[in-house]
Amino acid sequence: MKYIRFGETDFSEIKDAISAIAVIRAGEDPDSKYQEIKTRLATLIQQDPHFYSVRGGEFQDFLKLDDVDYLFASTGTKICLFYFSLIYQSAANDVVLWDEPENGLHPTRRYKLLDLMLGDTRQFILATHSTELARIFDDRVSVIRTESEHRKIEKRNYISFRPTRDRIAAFKLADELGLSPSRLLFTATVTIWVEGPSDMIFWRHMLGIHPKKDRFVEGFDYSFLMYGGQCISHVTALETNEKLDVMAISSHPIFIIDSDLTDEQHFASPHSNIKGAAKRIYESFSKADPGSNLFLISRGREMENYLPLEAIRHAVGGVCTTLSATELDEINRNDDWKRTEKYSEMLSRKFTQAGLGAKNADGIFRPKCISRWGENNKTDVVRNALEWPQLSLQTLKYQGQSDVDDIVEFILKWQA
Repeated sequence: MKYIRFGETDFSEIKDAISAIAVIRAGEDPDSKYQEIKTRLATLIQQDPHFYSVRGGEFQDFLKLDDVDYLFASTGTKICLFYFSLIYQSAANDVVLWDEPENGLHPTRRYKLLDLMLGDTRQFILATHSTELARIFDDRVSVIRTESEHRKIEKRNYISFRPTRDRIAAFKLADELGLSPSRLLFTATVTIWVEGPSDMIFWRHMLGIHPKKDRFVEGFDYSFLMYGGQCISHVTALETNEKLDVMAISSHPIFIIDSDLTDEQHFASPHSNIKGAAKRIYESFSKADPGSNLFLISRGREMENYLPLEAIRHAVGGVCTTLSATELDEINRNDDWKRTEKYSEMLSRKFTQAGLGAKNADGIFRPKCISRWGENNKTDVVRNALEWPQLSLQTLKYQGQSDVDDIVEFILKWQA
């Protein structure tokens, strides 16, 4: 058994390895064996190694890396050379205990170091804080997370060990190590999944007027993605199948859906009324580590129900300039817009009651300007509603501000 601890080696094994390799080079069939050694070492250190001997008063063996003596190499390079020396100085059945081999190593070299270990006959037991060395989904690697606990009564520390074998455990491990996609890849840590463009426009606007808006940046701390209507049936979470796994894209997703509830009583327990693909995603989110994701259901039938009636009136006036002020006033004459009613259904009802429109050839009443403010033009309606001068988080209905606060706090929680 060989124990290695960073900072407690003088790298003397490197010199012994150089001599061993020099013997191989001078022995039988030197070219093939020597070239194999050079290739493996070059892959690890990403430099061109050259072993040679000098005969004089005292026989000496040397190693140059890119024509520079290895003694002038960085500490990280010497660590790699030190590991490489184990190939020649240890028995094939040795167990190697290595404390924090990542210290002093470039991330690329950590990957290459692990590759060499995995191709070795020896067993390596590493203590590490590096995810590059904790290759969770490799069958050749067992990742064990250690947790320490101090018990005051006993005045002793206890260490427990837990295997990290699935994606949930991997996410938890990454969080505990302080890793996030935005820090490593300049991609958003949090992904906000919404149904369509109007939802994205709405939530983006609300985040943009939140008091803490200066503490996060879209595209770095969070990004939007759309699952679009029937596309939700092809979306899943924490499942390996042919569907799109939202947690494979981001380990900290926010998933926002319309409740689509038409019964006021169902708002008391909206989660129990989720159906289909949305229910499957909600149940998968529930299996993940608590607080690692956020699943929001609109407190009205649709996202538009958060908007005050005055904002809808402002939007209709914006998309249909032929309506007079008197006609627009019919929209907010009575604030009887129920949260079980779509905004377009509410407008159709109010326009019909006021006689604003005409019957078509089939005798069906068609509200005025419905092609401009109807469901097919929802994105423009929402965009115009958000331009209502008096709109604020405080004017949102059905505790809409609370939902915005939840989103903001979630983003800040997982901020890099």
